[in-house]
Amino acid sequence: MTEQTYQERPEMKPKTRRQKSTKERLDDKVKQLKKANDSLEVIQKKIKTLKEDIVILEDKRQQELLKEYDMSLEDLEALMAANKDR
Repeated sequence: MTEQTYQERPEMKPKTRRQKSTKERLDDKVKQLKKANDSLEVIQKKIKTLKEDIVILEDKRQQELLKEYDMSLEDLEALMAANKDR
């Protein structure tokens, strides 16, 4: 095997990151808060839309079931009242 010689490298100082000023940190937090609020608004709108869609689909499904069993809403109410004790 060949013998390799290694040259010593002068010690390099580790790079240090500049500490952010309090103003910069505050500005960053304000930006993060704005983004979070924007995301929250989008999510709240989506939740509202989903709830509305669910109500519409539940009503549609109820109508489909009534049609499938050839019942009116009054018939269903009577059936539920008759079987309330079960």
